[in-house]
Amino acid sequence: MARIALLGATAHIAKGLAASLAKRGHELLLYARRPAAAAHFTATQGIQAPLHSLDAFGTERCDMVINAIGAGDPGRIAGLGADVFRVTERWDNAVLDHLANSPDTLYLFLSSGAVYGDGFSQAVGEDSRFTVSVNALDGQNFYGLAKLHAEAKHRALQRFNIVDVRVFAYFSRFIDQSGRSFAAELAYAVANGTEFQTDATDMIRDYAGPEDIATLAERALASRPFNGPVDLYSRAPVGKFALIDRMVSDFNVQVRILPSIATISATGAKACYQSMWRRASDLGWEPRATALDTVTEEMTALISRGTQRVL
Repeated sequence: MARIALLGATAHIAKGLAASLAKRGHELLLYARRPAAAAHFTATQGIQAPLHSLDAFGTERCDMVINAIGAGDPGRIAGLGADVFRVTERWDNAVLDHLANSPDTLYLFLSSGAVYGDGFSQAVGEDSRFTVSVNALDGQNFYGLAKLHAEAKHRALQRFNIVDVRVFAYFSRFIDQSGRSFAAELAYAVANGTEFQTDATDMIRDYAGPEDIATLAERALASRPFNGPVDLYSRAPVGKFALIDRMVSDFNVQVRILPSIATISATGAKACYQSMWRRASDLGWEPRATALDTVTEEMTALISRGTQRVL
């Protein structure tokens, strides 16, 4: 079993990873900006792991560092502004400094599909390009550029073991139901018995869950030496209305389709947010579940375990 440092332990993806990796017997070192909130989470989930402030990172030996620091919810991303660059670079550099003294350690950086830009009218792939108007940058470019900058720095450091995992869509029982994403609002409606409202525009999402990311982390660790990006994907993506139909049939959620609805699109509109690049298979990884099954399984767990409004 591996000794794994997890930075940003109160983040949505980090919570699922902590629960999954602990269940598999790995030794975890959890680092959080709010250790008290992380302690509440670990206590409710029965996770035995030491908790530290983020500033304490770098002194403990570990086999892998997972950097989950960041704002996954559109509302939080939109509110970061220039801080998305400073926060991303600060903690990325902290991990790189750690690797300089521990070159065998694997660095798993949670990147984003936003590195492909904002042109998601169809799925991206190996030959996709990031196109940006360099003289007209705006807030929708910032998050993707911050992640892309980190990835570029990682490719320049080929002597280190670094895997950049580009997350497109993710769902777990630990989602913050006060968030402004489609998934967060749907989870709130299902868990609290309220009406879910959306517009008539369809979209495609490729939700991965905690178990698939945990398995990818294990495969990456076993594949050292390795330095490169991989895109995260499920066994099959899902359309918005196919997902809503499942939520209606399995959880009896009430749905109202409106002519239009106010949304936050912090990184640009994404009609088809998925990747067809399968480089992750080079690490010996294949996804376990479809996007539809992931959301259904995790939504069931959210309700049965009473994880509403987890801090």
